[in-house]
Amino acid sequence: MSASRTRFRTHRIHFIDPSSIAKILEPLRGLGVRIALDDVGVGSTNLLALVELEPDFIKVDRSLIQGISTSGAKQRLLKHLTQFMQSENAVIAEGVEYREDLLAIRESGVSLSQGYYWAPPVTMDNDMLLTAEIETKREALIKLVDKKDGVLTDDDVVTKSQELDLLITQHCRLQQRW
Repeated sequence: MSASRTRFRTHRIHFIDPSSIAKILEPLRGLGVRIALDDVGVGSTNLLALVELEPDFIKVDRSLIQGISTSGAKQRLLKHLTQFMQSENAVIAEGVEYREDLLAIRESGVSLSQGYYWAPPVTMDNDMLLTAEIETKREALIKLVDKKDGVLTDDDVVTKSQELDLLITQHCRLQQRW
């Protein structure tokens, strides 16, 4: 695995001085390792850690994301965090559950998010099961199309195709998580 694809997630750093951690991480940065700061905005991930560590990515805690569509203060804070990070792809919104919040997040300049809106958490085993289910449904769809003499507009074919599309979409969304 290349160093540029390696990420360290830091959290619970209130027990250690963030500037000390920054010194420890500096040689790793020289190798191309990228740093992510988790749970930004609550608890142990404070503003000093954000400033001292200068992470490549930040994950904004769900408590600042949930209900953001109805909170001007949360929207302003997220915009400021995005401006601080200098990239919409450096900020990840955790805990997105509703479309309204997703739209507010995008309006705030954030393009990356995770949460139940996209999919529930999935283990590697579940991901492999999802891949197997996609393949099974794909093969079944091919057989159904053959049975319907290649008519793609048949109601059964359309329904099965839509089911397969949903699974593939879910799989793609899971692959985009980091």
